[in-house]
Amino acid sequence: MEMKRTVVSTALAMMIMLLAGCAVAEETPGTGHAFSTVDALADAYSKHGDPCGVYKPIEDFPLAAQAVTCRDGVRLMTFATTVEQEEAVRVLKRDRKARFLVGANWIIVGDIAEEVSGPLDGVVVGPVSAPSPSPSAR
Repeated sequence: MEMKRTVVSTALAMMIMLLAGCAVAEETPGTGHAFSTVDALADAYSKHGDPCGVYKPIEDFPLAAQAVTCRDGVRLMTFATTVEQEEAVRVLKRDRKARFLVGANWIIVGDIAEEVSGPLDGVVVGPVSAPSPSPSAR
C-alpha cells in the first residue's frame, strides 16, 4: 500500500510541475536567440525581412529596454527582464489586431511575423492573417 501511495504521489508531483511549466511557457512563448541590443535585433530582422533602414526610437513604450520603429512600420523591442517582456505581451494582446513575434528577450510587431518566425526562432502571437488569394482565383 505504501509503495502505491509513493508512486501516486510522485506521479502527481510530476504532473503539477509539468502543468506549472506549461503555464510559464504560455506567458513567455518565445525561445531561441537573445539579442543584447535592438541594433542586433534589427540586423537579424534585416537579414530575414525587409531591411530596417534608418529607424526611429520609440519613447512611449517604457516596458522595453530598447524599442525602435523601422522604415516599414515594423516595431522592434528588446527587454531587460522576462517580467517586462511578459507584461509587454499582455499589453500587445489587448490590441486584438496586433500581430507580433515573441523571442527569447525581444518582440517584433508587424505583419511580417510569419515570414521571420522561423529564422529568428520566435512564436507568432495575434490574429491569423488572411491568406493571399491564389493567382487562379484572381
